Amino acid sequence: MATIDKIRKQRTLLIILIGIGMLGFLIPYDAVMALVGVGANKPVGEIGGVNITGQEFSEAVRKRDDLLDYQSRESLENEVWSELLQKNLLEPRFQHDGIGVSDEEFEEIMFGENLSAFAKTTFYGGGTDAAQRENWKTQFDVWQGSDQARYNGYKDAVIEKRKMEKWDNLIKRGIYANAVDGKYDYKYKNDNRSFNYVLAPYDAVGDSLISYDEGDLRAYYRAHKDDVKYEQKTERDIEYVEFKIEPTEEDIANITKELEDIKGKWMTASDDSAFCVLNSNTGQYFRFDYKDGDFQGVENDNMVNDSIGSIIGPYKWNTFMRVVKILDRSQLPDSVECRHILLKSNPGDNLASLQSEADSIMGLITSGKESFEAMVSKFSDDVGSVDKGGVYEWFARGRMVKPFEDACFKGKVGDITTAQTQYGIHIIEILGQKDFGTVMNMASIDRPLKPSPQTIKDGYNSANELAIMFNDLESFENAVDTMGYSLTPANGLTPNAARVGGLSNAAEVARWAYSAEVGEISTPIQLGDKYVVAALVAARKAGVPRFEDIKDQIEIEVIKQKKAEYLIAKMENIDDLQQIADAVGSKVSKASKVPMVRTNLPGSGKSEKETEVVGFAWGVPVGHITSPLIGNAGVYVISGTEEAEFADAKSNYIEEQDALIKTVQNKAAALSQGFYGAIKRTAKVEDNRYGN
Repeated sequence: MATIDKIRKQRTLLIILIGIGMLGFLIPYDAVMALVGVGANKPVGEIGGVNITGQEFSEAVRKRDDLLDYQSRESLENEVWSELLQKNLLEPRFQHDGIGVSDEEFEEIMFGENLSAFAKTTFYGGGTDAAQRENWKTQFDVWQGSDQARYNGYKDAVIEKRKMEKWDNLIKRGIYANAVDGKYDYKYKNDNRSFNYVLAPYDAVGDSLISYDEGDLRAYYRAHKDDVKYEQKTERDIEYVEFKIEPTEEDIANITKELEDIKGKWMTASDDSAFCVLNSNTGQYFRFDYKDGDFQGVENDNMVNDSIGSIIGPYKWNTFMRVVKILDRSQLPDSVECRHILLKSNPGDNLASLQSEADSIMGLITSGKESFEAMVSKFSDDVGSVDKGGVYEWFARGRMVKPFEDACFKGKVGDITTAQTQYGIHIIEILGQKDFGTVMNMASIDRPLKPSPQTIKDGYNSANELAIMFNDLESFENAVDTMGYSLTPANGLTPNAARVGGLSNAAEVARWAYSAEVGEISTPIQLGDKYVVAALVAARKAGVPRFEDIKDQIEIEVIKQKKAEYLIAKMENIDDLQQIADAVGSKVSKASKVPMVRTNLPGSGKSEKETEVVGFAWGVPVGHITSPLIGNAGVYVISGTEEAEFADAKSNYIEEQDALIKTVQNKAAALSQGFYGAIKRTAKVEDNRYGN
């Protein structure tokens, strides 16, 4: 009744939703969306002052989706968004710097000897085969004449990626170290200075010895809120409850009974292949080889010892229930050595023609007119084995693709045969076989161990009950605690997050978080074998952070600040290093031969970087004691004990220069991304694809 009452209270909303639903039958989708403020012209983002409309973004996504395969919708949309960023932010810079791609260059990077990185990865699978290049050239020529949109789509994608590659290379080439840089790198590493110091660490001061209040925290916030380390990114914080939907005992019993019925019918079936095709989930006749011990269940003995034709099961196999039939037993090797010739297939190849070519080559070999080795050198496309005469030395089962493996393990030594795989047609000669054993050939019929529709419905109802009954943050959290559910926090979600807390492939949860209001509870979101009910706890926009959002970080810094003040007060009016050490309960430490590149003080026992303190130490005159220096690990006082020692000059610094060039160029990709990031920060970029 409580649920019904709650629904009744929302009757106005229900009437609106039903009305929109009925309207959908009469008015186009875009028009209905416009009525509720989600029209095609509504911006999904802003890049450098240019609004990107929903229609523009959707059209770009559709065009790209027609061309290339993506692992997920999110990766497709993110790729398109990245290209829109590049087009709007970098294209003016490309034009200014003369970065472009001519038609001649496109031909070269797409079909020539110098493939672009994108073309090589996307179209050629990492290879550079001449036949492949020719095939793609032919295919592009066909599209240019018959499918201009597809031709332009592929061409534009290759060109835009090439421009980015050029920009990255331009930055890399612009990063350089000269001989003077090499000289100073040598000096920073080899010049040294010795001194004594006292460290009064913050962690030696108890929190009870200092005091601070809200005013101190807010004062620190006002002074430091614009610091880069506090820069606020667009983020969402949520909490969620998982309802994992697993098959019940009743579900498992029903699956087992179904397979028992199939087993009974299989015993009288006259055609194993037809029966398996008819009764399998996939419509396929699944056969596999089985050796003693491959399965660690009691059924193993039956598979090894029962007569041919016996049907075993049902039994659990990974996430399936399975029944199997023993079709045959034979003596097969555990490992094989072979050699082969690969006639590689490409998109659009006529495999019948390729098989005919393989048969001709095999005929020349078996007739003795040509040697296998000669045919490998002349025809094989397997670059990894050509230099070895096509030989694959001893390999066990499971190392090769199934058709290739079957040809090697089920033939006899000396056999020359062919096998077709996803790579093309293989001409195979079996050179050796060893370690023979009994192998059972089995056929199986499986049923996945999955929850029934009723179990899924019950899981949804449980999740939905929580979402409806407790639809504000406070009551939701109280109910989760009372009902014994586990509430998991997931903080700092970005708009395109694919992983949310412990949830993988959870982009839908992040998408919801960016369309919800703080305090809102989601309806059940299905993620594979579970439902998730989430609550939006906090929403943060990019820019200067709110005091509340960084209060904990500020408090850490204020505590350090107050402890520094406490320690400095103890050091006042003391001009002897040992007396300073005694005053703060520390010791005098000696730092010997410290180079400028050192990032902390030797003997301090602290891992925090203290580059400023090291810099001060280099400037302290002999016999002089510094004022207290506030560091990251504590307060330092330094006394110069010896003059700096300068390394002997070298005739040249080429070695140091080369090392510097290598170091900075290894960081070129990160620097390129850093420049790009700076451009995005300078320009106004708003990504509202998943809500405001």
